[in-house]
Amino acid sequence: MTSQPEPPTTPHAPGTPPAGGSAAPPVRQSPPGAVTPPPGLTPPKTLSPPETAPPTAAPPESPPPKTAPHRRTGIKSTRTGRVWLALASGALVLIVLLIFILQNTQKVVISFLAWDFEWPLGVALLFAVIAGTLLMALAGGARIWQLRRAANSK
Repeated sequence: MTSQPEPPTTPHAPGTPPAGGSAAPPVRQSPPGAVTPPPGLTPPKTLSPPETAPPTAAPPESPPPKTAPHRRTGIKSTRTGRVWLALASGALVLIVLLIFILQNTQKVVISFLAWDFEWPLGVALLFAVIAGTLLMALAGGARIWQLRRAANSK
């Protein structure tokens, strides 16, 4: 793009008209080929096309769920059913423990303080599990007692 040099201006005092005697503002020259409106009219605003986002691909549809929704059969869970489930689970655990004990029959010596015990390995591990479970239950029971006592004192 080429720019045309502006005509030279002569300095003048502020508030006084320039040397030509007219107080008209300087006229800017339009680029060649541009249409200038008559004096006193403002040029029409050019409308630009609305900005639109570039077209994007539609998001892929999610696949249908692989399992059918859960349907309630109308049978409610009962305390008896939960007790039966707990007993059946306990029986399975006891069967696994019995198999473990019967497979680990070699004798081991266990020393605790001044005592020495000679037990089969499976039995010794079973007593260790029982002792750990009792210690955990004792700590949990003490915490429950502490919380209940704090709740009742309020």
